[in-house]
Amino acid sequence: MSFCLYFSYGTNLVSIEIKKYKMNTKTQPSILSDLFISNFGDVVNDMFKEERPTLNKSFRPSINFVENETSFELTAEIPGVEKKHVSINIENEILRLSGERKAPEKKSKVHVQESRFGKFERIIQLPKRSNVSQIEAVQKDGVLTVTIPKQQDTLPKTIEIK
Repeated sequence: MSFCLYFSYGTNLVSIEIKKYKMNTKTQPSILSDLFISNFGDVVNDMFKEERPTLNKSFRPSINFVENETSFELTAEIPGVEKKHVSINIENEILRLSGERKAPEKKSKVHVQESRFGKFERIIQLPKRSNVSQIEAVQKDGVLTVTIPKQQDTLPKTIEIK
């Protein structure tokens, strides 16, 4: 994998190219951090931590991506998001979770609002041994669980000795 980073401060636009993807980090910061985190882990995660909560006012679901013996499992916390407003797409071993958490209609004056709303997108680089043709997704109690089975030829086997 090859990539180039160009950072600038102020109102200058920061463009980054990773593989075939061009992205604008001002309008799509989660794409950048998701791709780096899925490829480089916690070292890069610390670089993209939100220091000031005012930097990102839109909703961004928390995710976990874990591996067990037979599958990989992605969980995303999406409380208040209807499943008709969530989309899961896979292309070139990249899982893209997107959707929208809609704000409730304002019927009265709001004094404090800590909840975040808006469109979101999370991207996960899937391991090569993922069986993308048999992915299943279930949403229950505000948590979306996406199960990605491993390819059968990569599962551990016990060979009987004759």
